[in-house]
Amino acid sequence: MTKKISRRIAVIKVMTKPKIPSEIHEEALEGAISLSNTAEILHGLVKEGLVVCINENEKVGRLYALTTKGKTARKKIFGSESSFQELPPEIIADYTWIMRGKHRRAVIKVMDGRKTPSQIHRDVVKSSENLPTKSIHYVKLSLNSTSDTLRGFRKKGIAVCINQERRVGRLYELTKKGKAIRGQMLRG
Repeated sequence: MTKKISRRIAVIKVMTKPKIPSEIHEEALEGAISLSNTAEILHGLVKEGLVVCINENEKVGRLYALTTKGKTARKKIFGSESSFQELPPEIIADYTWIMRGKHRRAVIKVMDGRKTPSQIHRDVVKSSENLPTKSIHYVKLSLNSTSDTLRGFRKKGIAVCINQERRVGRLYELTKKGKAIRGQMLRG
């Protein structure tokens, strides 16, 4: 099997739901090739009708998904591995916004209940503490960046501050839309 084919198969393998190129690159190729080469592989798969861009009008954060032909090919190659998960159309724009930002991805992953910004920050730092700094999953996050991220989540209706009148000890939780996005992220 040629290197080109094995890379294409690696991309199809991680296509368990719609993903942006950098996410595919991180999961499938783990930095073995450049992000631009990942984009080339995706464009080749699009030409073959195995993959489609579901938000073509976006310049940044394009989401790629398997077509019916791609899903069939994936099932044929990998058998009973997890099947493809569709994204609900109402969360696509916010999902791509979160996926484009390493801090946003890290913050939403740890928001499993009501938490203060310092608790969220501590959980993100803890999730990265045993990882090498060159790891794709390593996140360096300051408390100010955590607060900025939460502010962005509030503006987009992804999270709410339930005690905004307080200056210290504010509690944040995900909205219904935020929980849907987090659920999609945590799926394969």
